[in-house]
Amino acid sequence: MSTLLPVKPATPPRPMSGSSTSQVSAACVAFSSTTTLAFPDLYIETTYGRVHGKIAGAADAHVTVIAIHGDGGKSDWKAWEPIMIPLASQGLKVVSLSMPGFGESSGSKIAFRDQVAGAAVIKQVIKALHVGEGGVVLVGRSVGGKVMCQAAATLKHVKALVLTHPVRPADDIQMKIKCPTFVTWAKDDAFYYLQMATLGVRDAPKSAGHPYGGPHGAKWFVKTIPGCSKSPDGGLLSWTEKNRCPKGQGLTLATYQAAIDSFYATDYCDAVMRMLRSNGLLESVSKRSSFSASRAS
Repeated sequence: MSTLLPVKPATPPRPMSGSSTSQVSAACVAFSSTTTLAFPDLYIETTYGRVHGKIAGAADAHVTVIAIHGDGGKSDWKAWEPIMIPLASQGLKVVSLSMPGFGESSGSKIAFRDQVAGAAVIKQVIKALHVGEGGVVLVGRSVGGKVMCQAAATLKHVKALVLTHPVRPADDIQMKIKCPTFVTWAKDDAFYYLQMATLGVRDAPKSAGHPYGGPHGAKWFVKTIPGCSKSPDGGLLSWTEKNRCPKGQGLTLATYQAAIDSFYATDYCDAVMRMLRSNGLLESVSKRSSFSASRAS
């Protein structure tokens, strides 16, 4: 049985600059890759280990967003840090998790890589969080997207799904997803790593990337997930990393990551809010603009 453990005391909520705007893009001014924020810790005991996460937003939020990372060696809750303030400023509660075996979470990574076990973890997290009447929005990237496909197809309380270059789930489970869904995918995913290799940089970092036009790429997911028809963006938010990155010598791993973070804090969050609004999932969202995070001293 899942248990919600005591968390570190949250610092008093602090209103965002410009949070009265209805556009998420304006809210992102409070976030940058160099901003240090203190989000309250969350610990949940599951049958697969103690899961750690961070939380932002009002405790009584109508809708809860639960986000999980991919399978990279250093993946943890920070993969979704860029979306926490922008979405919390719009009245949502946002929970970003480190799945079993990642970050501060105990247990084996196998419980994450296996989509059925991973969905069981999400089910226990949802139960422990006592989510509001508005249910949950599931967010996942890469392997985390595969897990969230399983969860969205099989769990109650799931009202919407957002996938970032997901890995194809087993048993074509995505065909059972009926809730509003959209997929976001960079047409040149892993642009920085590919650019460094092209320039012949010695010991260039390697990344397999996620092929946009692959046999199980962006359009395949949109075509096979019924819920994508309920997205105002046609179920797909495509973008290009190169167009957001600085040119020439200004392109470094740090500036590349900042460009990626900027996309998620703006365009991505705007698309999430459009989908929720167009499907009537935000009718009871509180208009308060405070969130449970403060700048670390």
